[in-house]
Amino acid sequence: MTETTVARWLTVAVGGGRGDEAPVSRRRLVVRVLALALLVAGVVMLGGGLVAQRLADAQAVSSASQRAQILATDVGQPALRNGLVDEDPSAIAALDATVHAHVLGAGGIARVKVWNRAGRIVYSDEPRLIGKTFGLGDDEEQALLSGGTQADISDLAQPENVYDRSNGPLLEVYQAVRTPDGTPLLFEVYFKYDAVRADAGRIWLGFAAVTGVSLLLVLLGLVPVFRGLLRALERGRMQRELLLIRALDASDAERRRVAALLHDGPVQDLVGAGYHLGAASSAVRGTETGDVLDAAETTVRGTVQSLRALLVDIYPPALDRAGLAAGLEDLAAGARTRGVRVSVVVDPRVDLSQDAERLVFRVAREAIANAKKHGDGAPISVGLAVEGGSTVLTVHDDGPGFDAEGLLSKPKSAHFGLRLLRDAVSDSGVDAELSLRSAPAAGTTWRLTIRE
Repeated sequence: MTETTVARWLTVAVGGGRGDEAPVSRRRLVVRVLALALLVAGVVMLGGGLVAQRLADAQAVSSASQRAQILATDVGQPALRNGLVDEDPSAIAALDATVHAHVLGAGGIARVKVWNRAGRIVYSDEPRLIGKTFGLGDDEEQALLSGGTQADISDLAQPENVYDRSNGPLLEVYQAVRTPDGTPLLFEVYFKYDAVRADAGRIWLGFAAVTGVSLLLVLLGLVPVFRGLLRALERGRMQRELLLIRALDASDAERRRVAALLHDGPVQDLVGAGYHLGAASSAVRGTETGDVLDAAETTVRGTVQSLRALLVDIYPPALDRAGLAAGLEDLAAGARTRGVRVSVVVDPRVDLSQDAERLVFRVAREAIANAKKHGDGAPISVGLAVEGGSTVLTVHDDGPGFDAEGLLSKPKSAHFGLRLLRDAVSDSGVDAELSLRSAPAAGTTWRLTIRE
């Protein structure tokens, strides 16, 4: 089978990158706060508008009731004659003149009726209604008995309103009045509801203007507070970045110090011990003691090599002095000394941060080490290139490969090199993803994608 039919890319580890620590976008924050402020203002205006509309309607009805009361008591009642109850033409004419002159002339009034206790219309500006009996409802009787004022929406389907249907919705207001001899009558004024709505609309507009201006002043008052919060946020971000830089500098300095201590201390001591062991074994070569000293010298030299490899991992000198390309060449040179052909190709456009360079170096070092150990001497190719805005490291060998899916599905049984690679990427703090493609007899390819 071919590699493409057997092996597929598998994600081994993902680096944290900036993640939740990404700096807050001031523009996005401003847009969110502005949207929230507009939403709150809209909710307040909508809720307040509904409440204001109800209050405005109630206020308009109350205002109409007050007007009707004044017209009934101050205009209509003085024009009443005792003969009106008996439909005396002169009494009707006197009241009619007053109604047309002072009541119907008031804006929004469509009809005037005067009822007696029996529910008979003794006067109306519509002459065809005079003398007709329709009866009084509970509200009308209550107003007549109490002497107070009642207001309600007219039911234009009722017979007494047959001549008012063309006027549209009407608000009827009742007020008790008395003739000069004390006979109680019910003075009824019909207001065009459009006029009532117009009054309510004016009241609502006044509320909306006051509410809108108040909200605008509140928002304007929050501007300096919000600007102060943005400045505090920016200062906090700069302080975090400064602390991070200082932590990285301190970590780098500590790595240099540890590397120097190891190099100048234990490594030099072990090198000296190796020389002494070599000299001692030469003096007694061919004896059992010489064999023991040779074995000890070999062990010491192996330990020195391990420590030097550790020094390269802690503080790679070529990576620090000459850059990532030179560091990868150093890794390749170490593999070539063991007879493995290694090619390294680095795109000159690669530009990574110090942390990202160290991650690339660690992944390349471990991947090359795995290829040397498990690749049966197959050639190794190392590539570092820029692809679509990301930097991609690939380490490939044409060795026997292995069951990558099976190994990754059982992380506890994964070999040590795989765990090192996974931890290196996961703990790097770099926005990176490590992928693996391998299968039996299909070679092995490691791919590290860095997004910066």
